[in-house]
Amino acid sequence: ERNRLVRDCITALDHDMRIALILRDVNGMAYDEIAAVLRVPLGTVKSRIARARARVQERLQQHPDFFR
Repeated sequence: ERNRLVRDCITALDHDMRIALILRDVNGMAYDEIAAVLRVPLGTVKSRIARARARVQERLQQHPDFFR
């Protein structure tokens, strides 16, 4: 149940944020590697990941049982 909820939250992200988040948090890539793969500045990668994590957290907070 918890894994499905996290997966659904990630799937709901827009494409650019979702890809950056998956490359970092699932695949464990370094920020500079992600920037090279996506051909975007390092700052863009960092902001996409930060926004993606915030959005996932916001969605998860709508499910209070998740944090028990």
